[in-house]
Amino acid sequence: MKSIKVLCLILAFAPIIVEYDYISPSDISPMHRAAKDGDIEQVKKLISGGIYVNAQNLVGNTPLHLAAQNSHRDIIELLLAGDADVNIQNMSGRTPLHYAAQRGHIKVSELLITKGAFVDARNRTGGTPLHYAANAGHGDMVELLLGHGADINAQGASGGTPLHGAVINGSKDVIELLVLKGADINIKDKGGNTPLSEAVQLQDKEVAEFLVVKGAVVEDVVDNLLKTELKPLLKAAKDGDISSVESLISKGTDVNIKDWQSKTPLHHATEAGHIEIVDLLLAKGAWVNVKDAWNCETPLHMATRMCRKDIVQLLLSYGADVNAKKQSDDTPLLMAALAGPEHLEKHLSTEGDDVTTDTAVYLRELQKFKSLLENDTEIDSRDLTDATPLHLTALDGNIELAKLLITNGANVNAKCKFGETPLHFTAGGGHKEIVELLLKKGANINATDYQRQSPLKWAKDKGQKEIVELLLKHGGR
Repeated sequence: MKSIKVLCLILAFAPIIVEYDYISPSDISPMHRAAKDGDIEQVKKLISGGIYVNAQNLVGNTPLHLAAQNSHRDIIELLLAGDADVNIQNMSGRTPLHYAAQRGHIKVSELLITKGAFVDARNRTGGTPLHYAANAGHGDMVELLLGHGADINAQGASGGTPLHGAVINGSKDVIELLVLKGADINIKDKGGNTPLSEAVQLQDKEVAEFLVVKGAVVEDVVDNLLKTELKPLLKAAKDGDISSVESLISKGTDVNIKDWQSKTPLHHATEAGHIEIVDLLLAKGAWVNVKDAWNCETPLHMATRMCRKDIVQLLLSYGADVNAKKQSDDTPLLMAALAGPEHLEKHLSTEGDDVTTDTAVYLRELQKFKSLLENDTEIDSRDLTDATPLHLTALDGNIELAKLLITNGANVNAKCKFGETPLHFTAGGGHKEIVELLLKKGANINATDYQRQSPLKWAKDKGQKEIVELLLKHGGR
C-alpha cells in the first residue's frame, strides 16, 4: 500500500495557548450542534427520529459532553433518557462530568452523578473531576463531589492531588475546604513536592502559614529544597554561565550529569533559553533526545514549549527526535500547534514528524493543511472515529491536499465509524471543488451513513443549495 508523510504546516491561528480538550471541531451530526446550542426542540425531534445519541465528533465528544460543557440541563435529561452513555470518554479521556465540574455547573453535575456518572473517572493523565474543580477554584463543586464519595487524595500521573492543584492556582477557599475535609496535607507528588512545598516555591505566605498551622511538615520542604540544589554544571547551564560550563567540561565533568528529576545540563540550558550553552553542550556530546523523569520531556519538547525557534533549529540539526512523546503523548509538533507560533510548526514539519491522524484531529480546528510530504504513514490511516486524512481534508475544504491524497491512493469511498464518506463531509461543508473532484474520482454519490442519509441529504440539511443542485445533476438521491 502506498504511504506518505502526513505533515501539516499551520497557516494561521489565534496566538494563544489552548488545551486541545477544548477544541470544538465542526459537528459531525445535527445532534451535536443542537446539544451545544441548547436547541431542545431539535434534540427532541432528532431523538424521536431514532438518531444515535452517543455519536462522537472528531475529538470524541458526544452530544452529552457538549450539553454538559454548556450547562444545558434539560437537554442532558433528554439525552440520558435516550440512552446516552453518562461515562463515555472523549479522546483526552474526559467524561461529561469532567467538563461540568471544571466549569462549576452544580445542577448539571448533580444530575450526571445521580444518573451514574463516576465521580472518580480518570482522564488520560489521571485527572479526576475533583482535580478540575479544585484547580478552577469551585468550592461548591468540590463539596458536591466529596459528598458523593470522590477520592480527596486522588493522584494524577505526576502525583499531584486536588490540594496540590488548589495551592498552585491560589484557590484559598478550596484549600481550606480540602484540608477541613481531610486531605493529606503532607502527600508528595512524583517530584517530592508537598502542598507546602508548592506554596513556598510560589512565595504564597498566607497559604504556607495556613498549611503549617494545620500540620504541614516543614522538614519535608527543607529536604526537598536541599535535594533540588543543583550540581555545578547543572547550575551553570541553568544560569547561563558559559565560562563555568566550559571550565567544568574541560575538567572532566560529565556533560550528561542528571539532577534528581533526571534533567541534564542540556535540559536546563534549553529551558532557560541559553542557546550558546545549548550549542556548546551538544558539541561536547550531550544527549539530544534524553528525557527527564518528570514529564518525559526531551530538550526539543522544552524548546517548543518555550517557543524558541533558534533552539529548535539547533536541536534538530543534532538529530532531535520530532516524534518523541512526553508523558501526555504530546509530540513537539502538537505542543507547537497548541502554543500558536507558526514558525515552530514549519521547522518541525520539515523534519519528518509522522503526524498521525489523531494528531491532525486535535489540530484540525486550529489549522488548515497546506501540504503532504513523503513518509511512512498509511494514506488511509484511521483515527478514533475511523476517519481518514481524506475525510478530514474534505471536511476542511482544502482542494490541493485532497488532490494530493487521492493521487497517492486515498480511498474516496472510505467510511467513518458511522458510515460517512469524504463526500458526506464535503457536501455538508459546501466545498464544491472537492465534491466535483470526488465524483470524478469515483466517489459513490448515493453512499449512506448509519442513518441512511446520503451526501445529498447532508447538503440539504446544511442548506448547501449549490451542492444540492450539483449532486442532483449527477444522479444523487
